[in-house]
Amino acid sequence: MSSYVTSPIPGADIYAQQAADATKAYQNTLARLNQQRVGTLQQYGYQGTVDPTSGTITGMHVDPMNQYGNLQSMLRTQAQQSEADKYAAEDRGLIGGLANQAQSADKYNFGQQSAQLGQSLTDAISGYQDQQNQAAYARDQALADAEMQQLMLALQGGNFDTPNFDNPSDPSNPSNPNAPSANAKAAAAKIVAKKNYNPYGYVPGGSSTAVAKAIVAAATKPTTTAKRPTGGRI
Repeated sequence: MSSYVTSPIPGADIYAQQAADATKAYQNTLARLNQQRVGTLQQYGYQGTVDPTSGTITGMHVDPMNQYGNLQSMLRTQAQQSEADKYAAEDRGLIGGLANQAQSADKYNFGQQSAQLGQSLTDAISGYQDQQNQAAYARDQALADAEMQQLMLALQGGNFDTPNFDNPSDPSNPSNPNAPSANAKAAAAKIVAKKNYNPYGYVPGGSSTAVAKAIVAAATKPTTTAKRPTGGRI
């Protein structure tokens, strides 16, 4: 049998550049989104730790030094409104239930405002995560496209093992009952290219050399014509 790599893999340099570009684009997007996450927390009057590799926010809490965040401004306005309603009731000589009506209305409105603030912050953070997911999907698609291009060039250049049809127990022989079916060759085709060249260790799912050889065997099995037996019945 031939060795796996008999010549430089066609398109290896192209794949390396495409993979590097896709990874860099995602990292740049993630860095930008993390900056926006930090800025949004400050804008709303909070603090937290943003993981630079995942964008996850942990340890989120109210910033005690921030006097001008959305939360702080809301609380200040609510306190002023509550005081104003209290003094207005006193000026009108209202006591008991009549005086408490305005304060009860304030408490309801203040709760609604707090809920709206929390929902607005949640929507902003969720929006950043959606953008990050889209960037990750674009990166994975670019890597998959680059792998497929390299695979096609590798197959065209003959840079893969030929099947051993003489040994039925060899995993590369499609007649081996343990070998994967021909339907699996499309799913495992990338393994062939990644076996030859893998600068970034990006192997979706991961697979063995035996599976890769069997896939190539199924793809390159020669066509044979069945012969009519001599004598007897078919």
